[in-house]
Amino acid sequence: MKHFAFVATVLVALGLLAAACDDLPVKSTLLPTDSKLCIPVFENKTGEPNLDTMLTKKIIDNFAVDGRVRVLPKEQADLQLNGTLERYDRLVMTRDQNQVPQQYKLQLVVDLTLVDLKTNTALWTTHTVVSLTPGQTLTGEEFDSTNTTSLREFTTYYVLNVVGVPPEDEPTAKDRLLDQMAGRVVQRTVSGF
Repeated sequence: MKHFAFVATVLVALGLLAAACDDLPVKSTLLPTDSKLCIPVFENKTGEPNLDTMLTKKIIDNFAVDGRVRVLPKEQADLQLNGTLERYDRLVMTRDQNQVPQQYKLQLVVDLTLVDLKTNTALWTTHTVVSLTPGQTLTGEEFDSTNTTSLREFTTYYVLNVVGVPPEDEPTAKDRLLDQMAGRVVQRTVSGF
């Protein structure tokens, strides 16, 4: 019986140790921790004014908070993160009985390319190049519009007080969407997902 109690105690201790190790953060990174990155203002293909500058600023702020990569001017950087805002959509999700919109969904689609400034080569990109003609060479501007590797973020908001959810306006929801995308860009750049 003493042997059983000892084995049970050891198993419980090992289980607690494994559970404690599960809480430790695993630092996985695509970039060396001493990487110096420059981030020019993203290209804006959405037609939504100032979206590019707002997102770029939020991304730089998120890199500063994350702390694993330093954002510097191009002259001092090793890498450059280029981005393109491909889409910004405002979709009606629900309407009332008079067809007045009550809930909207905002969606943002961004493509990224990380460039090594020493060799001027792309280390990775989220763009998907599709060639439908055998032997045809595509330029850098020809990307598939059904690209599933682009970064996509969305948020919803109500314009009326519905089901206890306070109403919001589009600028408030857009700010939240940009915060989500900025965090996603930093995660994709540093950790690869």
